[in-house]
Amino acid sequence: MKYLLIALSLLVAGCDVDNPDCWEYEALIPARSKPEDLLAAESMLYSNGYKRVRIKYFKYSMCYMIYATKKESEAK
Repeated sequence: MKYLLIALSLLVAGCDVDNPDCWEYEALIPARSKPEDLLAAESMLYSNGYKRVRIKYFKYSMCYMIYATKKESEAK
């Protein structure tokens, strides 16, 4: 059941419109995680050279998805 939930979350998350080349890093974090854990993961990604980090909450799967890419944001 847990693996089905993870697979469904990844299917729903997919690639976002604002980054057509997809995200280079995706991670699934349970919703019961502390905010400090999310901030620690974000700072770790920035320190490892990722330029853009996005944390998104999915209420149906009750989890956070962390996306990161080493590409700069394109000005529109």
